[in-house]
Amino acid sequence: MTSSRELLEDTQLPLCSIAHQVGYESDFAFARTFKKRLGITPTAYRKQRGETDPLTSVTPLSVLSAAR
Repeated sequence: MTSSRELLEDTQLPLCSIAHQVGYESDFAFARTFKKRLGITPTAYRKQRGETDPLTSVTPLSVLSAAR
């Protein structure tokens, strides 16, 4: 699962490509196993990690304007 987590965090590869790269023939089987082991779906994991990464998170201008 370490390799799959890294691919989800560091690339924009589709889930089916990641599943195949880490040895699953089916992206559904990969997603089911990922959720069983980590308690979160691969898509949710990628979204969560993207939101906490300061290099990829964006603050809307409306929020910045309201802060003034």
